[in-house]
Amino acid sequence: MAAPSSPLVPNEPPRRAGRVLLLNAQQRVLLFRFEDQILGSSFWVTPGGGLDGDETFAQAARRELHEETGLQLDRPLGPYVWEREVTVRWGKRCFVQNERFFVHRVSEHRVSRDGLLDYERSELKEHRWWSANEIQASDDQFAPVKLSQHLEDLLSAPPSTPLILKS
Repeated sequence: MAAPSSPLVPNEPPRRAGRVLLLNAQQRVLLFRFEDQILGSSFWVTPGGGLDGDETFAQAARRELHEETGLQLDRPLGPYVWEREVTVRWGKRCFVQNERFFVHRVSEHRVSRDGLLDYERSELKEHRWWSANEIQASDDQFAPVKLSQHLEDLLSAPPSTPLILKS
């Protein structure tokens, strides 16, 4: 019998992050697979990252989208649709992160890794455009945990106000 896992106790200050649900013409979402080399785990997540200085969530999401994908937006970022607070364990770090997700649609985009920081290059292992059905059928880990269901709901009926996600 495995020992029960201990609760995560943050060892760093809370963090705020802007994320982008980048959707292509086929209703697929762009996700990155990050690998934690210390913990030996990996998960798929949308483009995005922490706020710098006095950035807003939308400004950070837009900046991170450009850095992580090379996409330079020629129009405003799409609507803010989801929010979640999650305790993140990454290597030796543990922190509470408040995330806001924005939807943005493109007809097509070829991802460029040119704007990645060195640590991101070593941790970001691959990217892929996923359908909600492919996410549901996968054994991989995704963040948010119920991403396939949340994505299906979003595509069928976008929320009029941002939804608070539980995971």
